[in-house]
Amino acid sequence: MKKTTNYQLPQWELDDFIKMNDFNAMTQALDTALKTDADALSTEQTTRARAIGALAAALGTAGQNCRIAYGTYTGTGTVGSANPTSLTLPFNPMIVLIRAVSASASLYTTVLLRGCTGAMAVCGDMYGMLVQWGEKSVSWYTSETDYAAWQDNLSGVTYAYVALGAPE
Repeated sequence: MKKTTNYQLPQWELDDFIKMNDFNAMTQALDTALKTDADALSTEQTTRARAIGALAAALGTAGQNCRIAYGTYTGTGTVGSANPTSLTLPFNPMIVLIRAVSASASLYTTVLLRGCTGAMAVCGDMYGMLVQWGEKSVSWYTSETDYAAWQDNLSGVTYAYVALGAPE
């Protein structure tokens, strides 16, 4: 009788007499090997699930720690509380940065921080903007009705924005 290479299982040939002991030894060897593999797989799956759970807990909120959205909009030239500039995002923004794409349109990058009702330019100037935060949105306007540049809303000017937010 021949034997398999890896597990030495019997491989009967036509002229071999099949013995019950050979057959039972083979099925016991298969049963033991299958059980060993099943136990190892179960242990590996349990270990992996624990590691993923520990990593998720360490990172917070199931492994996500920040969301980002970016894009552009074109200014309309309108200003004031009746005409706020606004963005709607796929998450609650925590910080929004806005800058005119054309450097000649504005020298400032506007910084909007959730919880703050005013805006600040990167250069540190405060310039009369009021900010309102909503669910997945932010809007802002200036009380200076002739300063569309301060509201990041000059007519025909393209503005780029980047928004960062917490995961949901």
